Amino acid sequence: MVKVIARLILLSPILFFNYAFADGVISKPKVPYYAWGQCIGEGCGVTNGHDVEINGEADVYSERNLQSKVKFQLNSGDKVTGISQHIVVRKLGIVKVINSFSAHVEIPDKKVGSIHKELKFKAGDTIYEIYPTSEGYSLFWYKGVLFWDNAENRPVKVISYSDFDEWQKVKNKKGQFGWAINLPYWGERA
Repeated sequence: MVKVIARLILLSPILFFNYAFADGVISKPKVPYYAWGQCIGEGCGVTNGHDVEINGEADVYSERNLQSKVKFQLNSGDKVTGISQHIVVRKLGIVKVINSFSAHVEIPDKKVGSIHKELKFKAGDTIYEIYPTSEGYSLFWYKGVLFWDNAENRPVKVISYSDFDEWQKVKNKKGQFGWAINLPYWGERA
């Protein structure tokens, strides 16, 4: 038994390397996947000083953590000012390529916002959905490349969708700051 465990320990870096890397790049991102400063929907209502009206009830925590203290509660009709918004992905979505194809996709770029690039996908490849963005588009991961695309008219099969939370830092009318999760608010929401 000791020899078996010793072999597994010795082989574990090799097994990890073969699982995690494909063609010299990380084959899929780790979860939880943190998208700091990102939001879903074109409006991204709860960000950068925008005021939004709450459409439901929500607890607002002292930290971005469900185990932290509830600082205050929000009810329908309350107004808050959005400070920032972040996405935390718990589970990646899985998309399988049915037939090989090429696609011009939009790739995030810190300097200019985004660039366009052609990616080639082979039948049998796996594409990971990070999270939906807006109007049928999602942020995807393919062989180490993050890109936005609408998979609707592609030769792919969606196996599963990503599972995520949106955390919003807000300020209420009393000037209190806190963190809400999946805040229900009036306005566009993907």
